[in-house]
Amino acid sequence: MTDKNYYSISNYCEHSNFDIYRTVFHKLYKNGKNLCVECNKKIIKNYIPKKQDINKFRKNSKVFYANHHLTLNKKWFIINYPKEYKIILVWTNHIKNISLSERIFLFKNNEKNIPICPICKNGYLIYKNGYVGYSQTCNNPKCLKTSSAAEIEMYDYVKSLNPEAEHKFYIGRREYDIKINNLLIEFNGLYWHGDNIQKDKNYHLKKLNIANENKYELFNVWEDDWNYKQSIIKSMLNHKFGKSIKIYARNCEIRKIKTTTKDFLNTNHLQGWCQSSINLGLYYNNELVALMTFGKRKISSITQYELLRFCNKLNYTTTGGASKLFKYFIKNYNPEKIISYAAKDYSSGNLYEKIGFSKISETPVNYWWCDNNKKLNRTKFMKYKLVKLGFDENKTESEIMYTREFYKIYGCGNLKYEWIKKGRT
Repeated sequence: MTDKNYYSISNYCEHSNFDIYRTVFHKLYKNGKNLCVECNKKIIKNYIPKKQDINKFRKNSKVFYANHHLTLNKKWFIINYPKEYKIILVWTNHIKNISLSERIFLFKNNEKNIPICPICKNGYLIYKNGYVGYSQTCNNPKCLKTSSAAEIEMYDYVKSLNPEAEHKFYIGRREYDIKINNLLIEFNGLYWHGDNIQKDKNYHLKKLNIANENKYELFNVWEDDWNYKQSIIKSMLNHKFGKSIKIYARNCEIRKIKTTTKDFLNTNHLQGWCQSSINLGLYYNNELVALMTFGKRKISSITQYELLRFCNKLNYTTTGGASKLFKYFIKNYNPEKIISYAAKDYSSGNLYEKIGFSKISETPVNYWWCDNNKKLNRTKFMKYKLVKLGFDENKTESEIMYTREFYKIYGCGNLKYEWIKKGRT
């Protein structure tokens, strides 16, 4: 060929000649890759992976997959990584009729077989994709947890806390799933509340406003939170109905924490862990029972902090705990201004007002991306991150994500709170 961007390689091997981009050739040649598919088939056929080869590739497999998942296919794998391809085959060769993506997923997670359904102990879980992995149950109708079944399950739990709980309650034409005194609880199935079905992005905010206008508090429970964080949801409900174990903050001591916040927040806070610079723990009999975390932000000449997380240990209430931790922070860190946000889906913000914050605004409705299994934080899918992964820079975030068969779920937004040091306006 005459194109200067190409190399023409005659008699490259016994099988074929090559016309190949110079950049591709240099990349493959530098890394010792064979260009011929037939030659690579011989390598695959004759190569017998050793245990140390398997362990080494598995150790690096998650990074490997993250770097190459957009280009992964059988031909690409054989040309670029024939030995690694053989390792994948050896690991999963006993499993028939599954995709290469599923084989890679099993290998990198050190699983020899497709997982068994935890409900019936008989059927196999359904592989979805490399990002999500496997479903939580098999496709047996008896094992599938539909939204309605999970809603009844939650209603039964609420009724065990308060026998006066009513299933289905109406304000005008608006239906709410559960009512107990002045508390309304909504169970939101993911599929039916996504923008693939529910086109009004303000749907949940409107239901919240109608409830509040009629003197009701509204507590939203999302299907994935009930399925995967049920212990936290139950703990929050226990607190609302006075069923928590009560500890008085005056009997506790405060300690600064450096290393244990991640496990505690992931176990006890619905939103889980986030990065923080100051972590204050409340201890009772040498046990961590409450945690408050902060991050520092420098804005102009003001030393500003954000209260990022506060939560109690599951099924505990530390009476006066939030106030004690907040006062300690103010005394020892001398902040000039503190902001924080309360998720309107399940918080009325009362705690903030009790410890000295003032509500200053409300954010627009928030959204998550959903794969029909879990809500995923939208910040993971910001356009610049998607472009870095190889997606089309000319498409919007939404266009890319819809192509990947995700859909949006809109929440109610947040309440924004502010605390300002006395004497500063």
